[in-house]
Amino acid sequence: MLVIKGSPRWLVALFATYLCLLLAASFVIMWHPSRTVSSLTLLLVLLIALGPMMLPVFVRLRAKTAAQTERRIALVSPLSADAAFAKLKDAKLDRIKVIDSDAERRVLVLESTGWSWGFIHPVFIRPAAQGSEIEVGIRLKTIQHETTVRQWHDTCAAEIRKALEA
Repeated sequence: MLVIKGSPRWLVALFATYLCLLLAASFVIMWHPSRTVSSLTLLLVLLIALGPMMLPVFVRLRAKTAAQTERRIALVSPLSADAAFAKLKDAKLDRIKVIDSDAERRVLVLESTGWSWGFIHPVFIRPAAQGSEIEVGIRLKTIQHETTVRQWHDTCAAEIRKALEA
């Protein structure tokens, strides 16, 4: 199952637009009287087909405006909220990197660095009765398979858990 929820709406709309353009270009080529395809037409079709694949590189989330996602994993740490925030902000994680932080809100924005187009993980740290509560969310940069989304979300939570225990 493909997951669209969590992807930016403009990106989903762009995918649909690019798909329509690709289909239109295919029909023009197929029904053209000469039935020959110039290299310029092939380049145009290639750009239309590959355009959406390059856009996820530009998807960003800022810590000051980050909101928690529906899909989240809650972690508990014995560290205070400020200590947990400082430790995670400076942590050297294997497959996740910190791309933005907001100390006032205690929010970190992490980005996965794996084989897929990537995910953005907003992390919210709040004081709790016995230390702090860390909520790890996930936002998709592009349409992804459900299993991949779940695996990367679990991977991010495991990396954070490991960093807090170090």
